[in-house]
Amino acid sequence: MKRSLIFIAGLAGMLTFFSFTPFEQKPRAEKTGQELFERYCKQCHGKDGTRGLFGAKNLQTSQLSDEALYTTIAKGRKVMPAWEKKLDANQLGLVVTYVKTLRK
Repeated sequence: MKRSLIFIAGLAGMLTFFSFTPFEQKPRAEKTGQELFERYCKQCHGKDGTRGLFGAKNLQTSQLSDEALYTTIAKGRKVMPAWEKKLDANQLGLVVTYVKTLRK
């Protein structure tokens, strides 16, 4: 009985130590603009922005301003869905920033 109590106390101590160690990796809550683009936009625009499925614009040649990109992504255009209900303002901004990196 005494031995099992010592074992349990030791196990509890180890669990406490490992649950509060500074080396613990915390899950990333925020996705990057690229991750969001690949999840929501890649199907029509393609990974490099040139796909054009369902009339999707070539993002490599787009000259839209940041504000126009943001509005288009948030509100949608023609068959492009509006993403403002799935993505918050920060996430929409991350997608805008990523889309600009696709430009040639």
